[in-house]
Amino acid sequence: MIREFSLQKKHVSELVKGDLVYMTLGTRVPADVRIVQESDLRVEASSLTGESEPVPLQTEVTTQRATDGHNVAFMSSLVLSGEGYGIVIRTGDDTMIGSIASLAGETTLTKSTLQHEVERFALIIAIVA
Repeated sequence: MIREFSLQKKHVSELVKGDLVYMTLGTRVPADVRIVQESDLRVEASSLTGESEPVPLQTEVTTQRATDGHNVAFMSSLVLSGEGYGIVIRTGDDTMIGSIASLAGETTLTKSTLQHEVERFALIIAIVA
């Protein structure tokens, strides 16, 4: 990350919106970042997109939806080639991957009508047997 005009190595938890981060081959994207400069920057984003092909990133805005454009790198994506700089736009639970994780955590396991009927049927069979 770059703060006060110098390259600094900081923990992901110390990132805030507006920080400038440097990404290079083999590093994980530490937060959702908007690309401001890149040189052949490609990331693996299969955890979000399901695609195994590297995603080329660019600085130009191609769409208003961040998930559809190629100017945003998402947290936990692996840089497969090139290098680039990005401005942090979302951190922690506010990131795309954080949103997915919180949605997955909110699901409740309730039994369906079929499951209730199967349990009732099994209880009746057990009593009769």
